[in-house]
Amino acid sequence: MNAKLANCRIDEDLFSDESFIKKVFDEIVDKLKMTFIDKLSFKFNPHGLSMLYLIAESHIAIHTWPEYRLVDLEIVTCKEESDVMEGLKVAMKHFKPEKVETNFWEYTHEEK
Repeated sequence: MNAKLANCRIDEDLFSDESFIKKVFDEIVDKLKMTFIDKLSFKFNPHGLSMLYLIAESHIAIHTWPEYRLVDLEIVTCKEESDVMEGLKVAMKHFKPEKVETNFWEYTHEEK
């Protein structure tokens, strides 16, 4: 699932705050019962942040644009019990977007 969270109503500094984004990601991992492996992040100058959580089931990634109050979020999992839309709800609670656009792909395994 990929989501664009537009016109987020949070303090502009939070878009570049690694501890804030980490808190959101940790809550998503917990909510979806995923297995955290590692984190990689990069803070842009003068602002903005990209972060990737490698999880055993796949990954969670975010890119922020404070100047546009925009967040691009991707949650990918192969764990059928993990509802990525519940992860999106967690992110929406923290970023408070006025508008959300999503792309959702569901792959099913067919035996041959």
